Amino acid sequence: MRKAMLLLAVFGFVGLIWAAGPFDGTWKTDPSKTQYSGRKPEVLLLQNGVYQTTSSTGEKVNFKADGTDQPAPPEAKTYDTRAYKIVDDKTLESTTKKDGKVIGSGRYTVSADGKTMTIESTNNPEAGKQPETYKTIYARVAAGPPGSHAISGTWQIQMQNVNFNLPESMLLFTYKSTPNGLVMSNPSGGSFDAKFDGKDYPIKGFT
Repeated sequence: MRKAMLLLAVFGFVGLIWAAGPFDGTWKTDPSKTQYSGRKPEVLLLQNGVYQTTSSTGEKVNFKADGTDQPAPPEAKTYDTRAYKIVDDKTLESTTKKDGKVIGSGRYTVSADGKTMTIESTNNPEAGKQPETYKTIYARVAAGPPGSHAISGTWQIQMQNVNFNLPESMLLFTYKSTPNGLVMSNPSGGSFDAKFDGKDYPIKGFT
């Protein structure tokens, strides 16, 4: 009897640990405080009035930075023209259009000491929805070629403040400890049931 009560007490205590894990509860994502780590640096080049970017297929694409609308690369699906304009020796602006309508804009600004770059951008979604705004800060890893614009060089993302205007159902996540793992559920239908065994487990419901 004493042994049975001891076992009951032990298992009851373990059960409390499972039920009160450090992640248990419902959490809300704050998109305005998104931070990044482990992401590859980005290489930008603006030289002799031409801005060079990389397409989704990895091809180099050149745009004259003279403020004129220029055709998007063939594989582009979300826009059909893009314009880049040199504002000054540390600032570049971009405008992206689809069917003649502005769907996005950006402003690249390099700090006075050349060590950081801030990109402030806006995406204009379909009619009736509020614009999505981003403020991304980069640290310089390497300088660009001699004589190139200040935005040229290799940059490592440091942080991004985002206003996605997402519904709350996309921001809420509920976690519950299990004997050897963690279960997550989301009001929009996302979920996973993972074990602490080093194996991969599927995330369901997100598209």
